[in-house]
Amino acid sequence: ISALGSVLTGFQFHDTITSNPMFVSSSPSDFWGRRWNNLIHSGLKQGVYKPVRWNTGNKHLAAFAAFFASGIIHEYMWALWFFNTDAEMADPDCTTCHHVIHGKQLLFFGWNGILIVLEYLLGERLAFLKAIFPRLVTSHLVVLLSLPVGHLFAGDMTLSGYFKHFQVCLPLIKATPIAIA
Repeated sequence: ISALGSVLTGFQFHDTITSNPMFVSSSPSDFWGRRWNNLIHSGLKQGVYKPVRWNTGNKHLAAFAAFFASGIIHEYMWALWFFNTDAEMADPDCTTCHHVIHGKQLLFFGWNGILIVLEYLLGERLAFLKAIFPRLVTSHLVVLLSLPVGHLFAGDMTLSGYFKHFQVCLPLIKATPIAIA
């Protein structure tokens, strides 16, 4: 979003919550730990990761626990965000009503927690990839690791029309068919 804003306005935006995560990340831990939602990352690091690591001495368990906690937080947010009353669900004209299947956020963040643990375990053996591939290729490989489960995170937002409602707050460029006379 910052890059698009910079291109459209000519001003440089500094986004402290997300720092172009998909295009400059060199690993899953770089993406989640340094580039994506730093505000939440800090809270989970202080509130979950460090206490679990201090009590168990196990950074793998601590990392997975932080992602599990994030999954629980997101499950709660989804329960509130996509709550529909029985009357709304019964209304055939309700375009934003759909039945949310709970557990998808736990699966999404659990998958990413497993990726972080695998990176911890295999990191040194895979370090040569950073030297072989250009950063752009490495960044795309990082994104591809989460792609198989991305629908678990964004699916409900898409089905409920969230992005359609969200665009009211953001200026969008839309392609409009041109009538040729």
